[in-house]
Amino acid sequence: MLKPRRNRTESTEDHPTRAKLIAAAVHQIHLHKTDEIDVEAILDEVGVTKGSLYHHFASVNDLIIAASLQIFSSSIEETTQWFSAIRNECFTADEVVERIQLIINQTQNPERHWFRAQRARILSLAKTHPELGVHVAQMQQRLTSEVADVMVDFQKRGWLRKDVDAKSFVVFLQAFTLGRIIDDVVDEAHRVDSREWINVVEIFARSFFITTDAK
Repeated sequence: MLKPRRNRTESTEDHPTRAKLIAAAVHQIHLHKTDEIDVEAILDEVGVTKGSLYHHFASVNDLIIAASLQIFSSSIEETTQWFSAIRNECFTADEVVERIQLIINQTQNPERHWFRAQRARILSLAKTHPELGVHVAQMQQRLTSEVADVMVDFQKRGWLRKDVDAKSFVVFLQAFTLGRIIDDVVDEAHRVDSREWINVVEIFARSFFITTDAK
């Protein structure tokens, strides 16, 4: 069971060995369930002893939480960079929709099921682990706020419907796309056709924008 992290000094938080341990733990999370993580494999990958691990982390659970936060943070950074690029590089609503469709195609790809599962897992853990919850809440709030600012800008440009609350729209997009995890757990032979799912998501997203076809 995961437990809240203990506080560490700033020098320990920034130590290169700590970063390597987190990276190795992220690698293990890619390979196994969190309760099946091979601690010895982490130590071997970094080239340190258990003593070193416990110098930087209160427990293995502490390390797993740090790795989980890194996974979540990476997902947040990826998304904010996508939408920042869209705002800076697009000059029409049609271009915005095309770029969002590219993001949808990438994030809804069946091969991305691991990332959806990890984000859902971390969001779930945040409800039962207060310290983890604080960090996740801050990251999630930043993501929603930054992308909502982009959408407000699009509304000012006349590209996004003004009768839609930008923040609510951003939360909707995240919830709708993360929702693919519902089908991820189904046996592959009975899953929704990936192209059909992406088509549905694109239709919903496109309906909020005032493109050439919509005018």
